[in-house]
Amino acid sequence: MRMETAKTENGNVCVREHHMSASSKRAHDDDSPPTTFAKRAKPSAVNDLVQLNVGGQRFFTTVSTLTANSAYFSRTLSSRWREEVDTEEIFLDRDPAAFSALLACMRTRVAVLPSSDHDLSTRIILEADYFEVGWFLKAVKAKIYNNTYAA
Repeated sequence: MRMETAKTENGNVCVREHHMSASSKRAHDDDSPPTTFAKRAKPSAVNDLVQLNVGGQRFFTTVSTLTANSAYFSRTLSSRWREEVDTEEIFLDRDPAAFSALLACMRTRVAVLPSSDHDLSTRIILEADYFEVGWFLKAVKAKIYNNTYAA
């Protein structure tokens, strides 16, 4: 995989991802790497904290939570990129409600979807696919399979 960076006129740093090797895909249970752009942050080396702005809503978490669960964040939050970029916040033009629920799942490593809100459940699955949270997608597929084919 090759990543390119470019600074925009307003100071944002765009990261564009290219080809991902098959071995790297398997390591994160990934099926296909999307081309993405994100504003990069430089988390504190002391406490691993990172601030995300997802669709206008701020989230605080740790780099280790994100990288342990997501192939997308493993690539975009690598130490190489953290050293090169000095912004305080990562901007992601994504769905904040769905991301909030997905982040809660990443913190606990439990795949939970709201049974009363089919629309939100669908959006959470789409975010998990976008951020390449392979274990979550496998767990959801297993639950669907078990509910469909259970005797």
